[in-house]
Amino acid sequence: PVQREQSNNFDPASHPLVGVPNVEDLGQPDQLPADKEVDALVAIFGEYLTRCLYSKSWNLRDAALQKVVIDLNGGIYANSNPSQLLGGVAAILRRAIPDKNV
Repeated sequence: PVQREQSNNFDPASHPLVGVPNVEDLGQPDQLPADKEVDALVAIFGEYLTRCLYSKSWNLRDAALQKVVIDLNGGIYANSNPSQLLGGVAAILRRAIPDKNV
C-alpha cells in the first residue's frame, strides 16, 4: 500500500471538523458567496463549517453535515438561541436535501 506523507502542521484534534472520520483526507473548502443566509450560518456554525457546506466538493459537504450532527448531539449549541439554531439547521437541510449523495 502507498503511504501518504503526513504534514507536520496538520493536527486533527484542532481541526474545525474534529470528530469527523478521515478529516485529514479532505481538501480545502471553497470561498463563501456574499449572501444573508451565509452570514447567518457563519454566525451560528462558524466560517470553516459554512464554507464546507457551500463547497463544490461532496466530501466537504458531507463532512460538514456529520460535524453538525456530532456537535448537536454533543450539546455544543446548548447555549445558542433556539430559533436561530433551528433556522440555521433548516437552511442546511434546504441545501442538503437536493444533494443526491447525502
